[in-house]
Amino acid sequence: MDESTSPVVFDTTIPAHLLIGSHETAYKHAFAMVQSKLCMQNGCQTCVSCRMVREQQHHATMWIAPEKKYTRDQFESLFEQLSFARDDNDPFFFIIEKADMMPPACANSLLKSVEEPPAGYHFIFLAERLNGVVPTIRSRCAIHNLALQDSSYSNHPLFDFFTSTAFHDPATFAKAVDQSGITEHESKELLDALLSHWISTYRTAVIEKSSELQTSCMKIISHFSDAHAQPPMPGSSKLLWKDLFLSVKGV
Repeated sequence: MDESTSPVVFDTTIPAHLLIGSHETAYKHAFAMVQSKLCMQNGCQTCVSCRMVREQQHHATMWIAPEKKYTRDQFESLFEQLSFARDDNDPFFFIIEKADMMPPACANSLLKSVEEPPAGYHFIFLAERLNGVVPTIRSRCAIHNLALQDSSYSNHPLFDFFTSTAFHDPATFAKAVDQSGITEHESKELLDALLSHWISTYRTAVIEKSSELQTSCMKIISHFSDAHAQPPMPGSSKLLWKDLFLSVKGV
C-alpha cells in the first residue's frame, strides 16, 4: 500500500466485504485487508506470509476470477473448501475478483455461504462498478467505495442535496448544479458514491428493523441505479441531475 492510502479496516464480525474501485486500487486494499489478519505483525508487508498473500499463494486464501465469464463450476472449489471446519482463530479468505461480471445465477449460488459462512471463513468481493454487482450480493456485504475514500466526492457540492434531510427547493438545487459544472465522468463517480451511501443506509435500516426507512431507501436506490444504467450523454449531465433531484425528492 502507498503510505498515502489508508487500508480498509477489516471488521471480522462482518462476513463479507465489497471493495469498489479500480482494479489496481481494489487489489491493494484486498492484499492489505488479508495481510492484516494472516501476518503475525498485522501486515508488515515484508514477511513470508505477507509476500505469499501478495503473490496469491497463501494457503489460507482462494482467489477466484472469471476466464471470459463466470460459471457455477468455478465455485466448486470454494464449496469444497467450506466443507472443512475451521475456527475464528484460523481465518480463510475467498477473494472474488470482477464481482460486477458475475451473473445472477452464480451470485445466487453463493448467497447462503456469504450471509452465514462457517466459522473462520470470510469473503472479499472486488468490483469496479457498484451497480454492476447483483443486489443480492450487495445487500450482504459491507461496501467500501475506494474511489469515494480516495477522492472528495462525499464533499461534492451536490452530495448533500441527495443525502441530507434538510429541505432544498428545486431552484436552489438548479443553481448549485449550474455552478458545479459537473462532467459526465464526475457524474458516474458521484452516482457510485450516492449508491454506496444509500445501500449503507438501507443496511442500517434492516439492522434497526425500520421498515419505513427500508422502503424509502429502496426507492431512492432504484432511482440511482436507473441513472447509473444510463449514464449521461456529453453535455447532458446537468439535466440528469436536475431530473434526478425531482425524482428522489418525490420519494
